[in-house]
Amino acid sequence: QLDDFAATFDKLVAGEPTSDPLDQALAWVLRDYSMARGPFDDMLDGMRMDVVKARYQNFEELERYCYCVAGTVGLMALPVLGVVKGQESEA
Repeated sequence: QLDDFAATFDKLVAGEPTSDPLDQALAWVLRDYSMARGPFDDMLDGMRMDVVKARYQNFEELERYCYCVAGTVGLMALPVLGVVKGQESEA
């Protein structure tokens, strides 16, 4: 299912039309808020980690996981909250 969403997301980023209302809403947000793709891809990586991993061998792996499943949410919210690119650290 994650691969299906990734394929759908590729289409949304490319501006391809969709009939699914949720996909249409995401496409609108991506377009109207000039959302960066990176945090979405990183969140998918975190979701894939959930499927294959239960424990992390070291702090670096855990830190990457935390960024992927939580930090990305903050990065996705910044444009919606009106934070201008370059001012993220002030938010």
